Amino acid sequence: MPPLLRDLLRPYRRTLAIILATTLVSMVMSLAAPWPLKVILDNVVASHPPPSWIAWLFPLVGGTTKTHIAAAAGIATVAIAVVSGAAFYVASYSTEKLGQSIGNDLRVRLYHHLQELSLAFYDHNRVGTILSTLTTDVQRFRASCQPPPSTSSPTP
Repeated sequence: MPPLLRDLLRPYRRTLAIILATTLVSMVMSLAAPWPLKVILDNVVASHPPPSWIAWLFPLVGGTTKTHIAAAAGIATVAIAVVSGAAFYVASYSTEKLGQSIGNDLRVRLYHHLQELSLAFYDHNRVGTILSTLTTDVQRFRASCQPPPSTSSPTP
């Protein structure tokens, strides 16, 4: 990792950890999404005994009949969708906040650097060109740090 990027990311280690954790939660929820359908097919359509991971929901739905198993699978589906949606929201928000913060920090660094330059530098270079170049470079850097926008829905 380039030293500049490492220096810019160092104050935001906690935000990076949140982004990583919520991304992992989203990934796990995507993998868990087919399980309730498996329970419906195996335990309601076919007559296999229900798995132990869904048995804790049976007291909430009132029994272990096929209707209750289907209701427990429905609750599990909704829970998976809610957790997945919340993780997607937190990851998106944190990523945008991180990009804005890094862009701001980079602009502050550039401003301080421009303040330290001699007046002779500004005699030989046009200020408008300098500002245009810096603004474009900061926008490109910020855009390269962010993941591409997701078009898929967070629900399973």
